[in-house]
Amino acid sequence: MRRWRLVLVIVIGTCVIARGRAQERFDYTQLVRLYANGLGNDAVNGLLRSSRAEIDAASKPAGSTVSARLRVAAAMLHTEAAIALVDRKPFDAAFHVDTAGIFLQSAARDPVEHERATSIRRRWFYFVARVFVSAGQMQAASWYIRDGLLEFPRDGALYFARGTIAERTIQVGGQPDLRRELPDVGRERSRIEDLVKRAADDYQRALNLDHALALAHLHLGWGRLYLGDGRARSELEAAAADSATSRVRYLAHLFLGGLDERQKKLDDARREYEEALHIGPAYQTAYLALSRAEEAVGNTTRARNLALSCAQLAKTEQDPWWDFASGFDRDALTELRAEAPRQ
Repeated sequence: MRRWRLVLVIVIGTCVIARGRAQERFDYTQLVRLYANGLGNDAVNGLLRSSRAEIDAASKPAGSTVSARLRVAAAMLHTEAAIALVDRKPFDAAFHVDTAGIFLQSAARDPVEHERATSIRRRWFYFVARVFVSAGQMQAASWYIRDGLLEFPRDGALYFARGTIAERTIQVGGQPDLRRELPDVGRERSRIEDLVKRAADDYQRALNLDHALALAHLHLGWGRLYLGDGRARSELEAAAADSATSRVRYLAHLFLGGLDERQKKLDDARREYEEALHIGPAYQTAYLALSRAEEAVGNTTRARNLALSCAQLAKTEQDPWWDFASGFDRDALTELRAEAPRQ
């Protein structure tokens, strides 16, 4: 009997020690502070190593015990965890997004942080919708856009995000490369035309609410370019002129070059590709496009040198073309990251 009591004491002691060590490993508030101090990767990795039960148990009291500013940091920490999980564990990603939303809602109730937190929450709805669009999870994206529009019914970016659902559906539904020519006839062409027009309606509605929404001009111009619509140029030129971000200007000049190339205006295409290359010298697509245009006019030596330069590029930056094709908005992520307070 005494022997069994000794075994029981050892087992209980081992469990208590293990539980204590687990608690030492998972300090939720510390992870939030790590994120707020600029150690985003460490904080996200720590969160991803924790179970949903642990996170749920720790995050609920944190919603009332940490400052409103740290709640914003917690929201962005969970949002970045969702980005890491959305392709392979979509339900876990949704859990983190919902947790982030609760933190932002709580922060917005603070009188001091109300205005700032509300502005972040408005942009956050847009961004998480784009995260789910990029993962091909259109239903989830629609839910967050719907919820966002209930709170912010006149937000142009949310209508723009809704348009990207239709645009991305073209790829998910069997046309993965939007650089391919539109099918000549048939049901597939009609399906694509309907989706592009549906997206265009939302892009136009977004522009009616926010005339300077350069991304809407860019996507509207791309859709019209894809359909061979003569109004594409004005939209792409507006995107190049109105955007405050180099990534959008890069794409606008790249697409203008593609339009000129399609119309056999090769000198104009080369100028546009040169401008794209000037804006984004670390991005591959501009090198390839300009190389192709130079080859077409007989400048084979320069075409070969551009192709070689492209092959030698260090793979340190994501070409904006790939984010455009997937529906992800890297600029929006950068802006939201900057909103997390620094301790």
